[in-house]
Amino acid sequence: VKIGAMAGLIVMLAISYFGFQMGMYGIGLWLPQIVSNSGASDLVTGMLSAIPYVAAIIAMYFWGRFVDRRGAS
Repeated sequence: VKIGAMAGLIVMLAISYFGFQMGMYGIGLWLPQIVSNSGASDLVTGMLSAIPYVAAIIAMYFWGRFVDRRGAS
């Protein structure tokens, strides 16, 4: 019974990992092409494509402060 439950857990983890990786490829590879094809210049394409990464930096900073104040490890 434990092996069957672990197999289901592994499948769910694999599906979530696959979804995460597809999202990363979508943002990293295709977002600049989509923005560029909309007629934006190279500078504007770079600036708009950087927004998700800047948001992630800000979110990591505030999440780290939140966790430190809460005392969780």
